[in-house]
Amino acid sequence: MQVGALLLPIRISQRGKAMDQVKRVLYVHDRSIESDAANSIQVLKMCQAIAGNGYDLTLAVPESKSQGEQALKDTINNTMGFYPEFSIITYKKFTVFNKFKMLSGYFPVRRILREFKPDIVFLRNVVLTRAAMKTGTPFIYESHNSLMHNTSSFLNDYWSNHILRCAKSPLMRKFVVISEALGQFWIVKGMPEELVLAVHDGFDTKSFESPLTREDARGKLELPLDKRIVLYIGSLYKDREIDKIIELAGKFDQTRFIIVGGNPGEVELYANLARKTGVENIEFKGRVNHIETPDYMYAADILLMTWSKQVKTINYCSPLKMFEYMAAGRVIVGHGFDTIREVLTDGVDAYLSNPDIEEELAEKLRIAIDSDSSEIGERARQKAFSQYSWQNRATLIFDSLPSQST
Repeated sequence: MQVGALLLPIRISQRGKAMDQVKRVLYVHDRSIESDAANSIQVLKMCQAIAGNGYDLTLAVPESKSQGEQALKDTINNTMGFYPEFSIITYKKFTVFNKFKMLSGYFPVRRILREFKPDIVFLRNVVLTRAAMKTGTPFIYESHNSLMHNTSSFLNDYWSNHILRCAKSPLMRKFVVISEALGQFWIVKGMPEELVLAVHDGFDTKSFESPLTREDARGKLELPLDKRIVLYIGSLYKDREIDKIIELAGKFDQTRFIIVGGNPGEVELYANLARKTGVENIEFKGRVNHIETPDYMYAADILLMTWSKQVKTINYCSPLKMFEYMAAGRVIVGHGFDTIREVLTDGVDAYLSNPDIEEELAEKLRIAIDSDSSEIGERARQKAFSQYSWQNRATLIFDSLPSQST
């Protein structure tokens, strides 16, 4: 298995190898991109990075509320803060397959592949690999999970066996995974090691290249200057342990806790829980546009990452927020699951607790609050910019492609 982070820095002699063979790239996504959900962010940032590296990239997505390429690009600009440097086409999913969502894009994507004839197609939906195989289109498949189907063991086994069969074809150019642990899982399942490339997710350097001071960020957001601020940004799902963050706030009553994210119902639920338990030093801001989140990170002293073991993908994940936290240069405190420790090191560029020892997270937070840990945050920022940009990720993937003659 190739491990992307260990291949940096990129040698100039490596670059351009893929460019000689691959020019037209089609990236197919099977979900709407009209939101700032993590999968939309990852797809759009990767497309921007691939296009920025000189490839002629087209993104194919299902039809949505925004009609036409210009409307979609304007939506992306408004929510993500960048104007796409790539083309966007849409396809209509077959409504007859609504009960089987995985299959609904197969026929329109197969038609696109036949008409578009890309040099390579980038896929994240296992069903669409069948469309690539059917049309003889070389493809990159990116896996984010050990499961090919989340609700049916029969379908999971079926599609897992399918992707392993695809690996025997020269059409599969690379099997990309988002963590070393996930790569090892698929190698054990039978995926040829030479096909597997482990590259974590990344962050957009342009969003973090001109950081605000704490004072300027707090002035912009109207936050107090005289308090230590602990920030959590992300979903408010039950398995994110927001109730435990409320408990933490109760233990550090001289520190301000701010939670950014969640829908109105989730915000109300946890705000009520804080009130019922007498915790007054926590504030729920709700969801903000993704382009606004760096300001909140700059305003904070400490950035929290919490999950429970109930998160289905926790053993294989590569959380987007981790890389944005790193890029912000503030001190990270969080649960040190194995995939997190693939990127961060406790006491070096973060404070990571043992997820099996509940009280340890509070201990790590106390260390971060009571000490000057600015060097910890700065080391994380330097690591992010040297290894984990979307541009680096795109380069690693395309430079890893084998010669078409092999």
